[in-house]
Amino acid sequence: MSNRAVFIYQNAFSQTGGIQTFNKYFISALEKIKNTHAGMTAELVGIYDNEKDVKTSLPFQTLGSSKLGAFTHIIKNAKRFDTFIFAHVNLAPLAIALRLLNPKARIIFCTHGIEIWKKLPRATEWIMNRSTVLTVSSFSMDELKKYNPRLKDIRLFPNCIKVKENISELSNPFDPKNFNILSVTRLSKTERLKGIDTVIKALPMIKEKIPNVKYSVIGKGDDVERLKKLADDLSVSEYVNFLGFVDDIDAYYQHSDIFTLPSKKEGFGIVYLEAMQYKKPVIAVNYGGPTDVIVDGETGYLCEYDDAACLAEKIVRLHEDSALSKQIGEAGYVRLIEQFTFEKFTQNLQYVLMGS
Repeated sequence: MSNRAVFIYQNAFSQTGGIQTFNKYFISALEKIKNTHAGMTAELVGIYDNEKDVKTSLPFQTLGSSKLGAFTHIIKNAKRFDTFIFAHVNLAPLAIALRLLNPKARIIFCTHGIEIWKKLPRATEWIMNRSTVLTVSSFSMDELKKYNPRLKDIRLFPNCIKVKENISELSNPFDPKNFNILSVTRLSKTERLKGIDTVIKALPMIKEKIPNVKYSVIGKGDDVERLKKLADDLSVSEYVNFLGFVDDIDAYYQHSDIFTLPSKKEGFGIVYLEAMQYKKPVIAVNYGGPTDVIVDGETGYLCEYDDAACLAEKIVRLHEDSALSKQIGEAGYVRLIEQFTFEKFTQNLQYVLMGS
């Protein structure tokens, strides 16, 4: 049983992204457990978060983006906590230092996806073999075990969202005359496996069946110009809208017709859950974390990576069969409620920390 826990993470509040969202939910779950269990304490150490951005009731310390400061903090507090939770495998050097200073400390690692789909460096494997390792999907767990078979304590720890109750009707940001396809992701040159180009390559096939199709992409990054050129080269620029960052993303989820992110590098994919909350049919890739979230043909569709023809066929099928689209959207919502709520996430964390 853990009585004194500290969560050491890179950032949660000062940047956006899947891991940052996971960290925010993790912090919220720690708050809830600490507030309902007398005698338990929990604190936070954010390496890159700006203090003004942090929203938490837990004691918090920022390290001002200083990696040296992170080591100093570990040295000063090695005996102060009995459980140290590291938010990413990249923090393994801190955990190694901690293990040398306090051999009895319990160490927990949160892992997410592509960073563990490989053979880990020897030192990282050494410390993770002496830790509890949480993985957000069965796929990530299997990949971690495949390349690092000596690891002893690996546990499935699915991601979540906080499901909104009594969702109100939001103002429609789309042209209602269009059939609106939505993607939400970072558009970085280093993350081209996100599959936005696959959707663009599918549009020439889709527009033949759905002349009023419009593909909207929410997200910023340095790969936008390449994607715009691809759309121009395929003569589908008029069907694509790059929206950049938006404030009210829920309105886009609510009023889209289909959500897709045919990405090959999702350790889990919170965006699928966010779309499923609004009972939208989702289309992803038959690889990585989405295979935990989406049951192909029941709660969404899975295509092979970069299979534009498959993607186009699924989108056209859902457009032509509104009853099927509604059925799949509702089944996805049921799966979300049954498996991926914040309440279940908190229960899982409580079990990891306290065994109950």
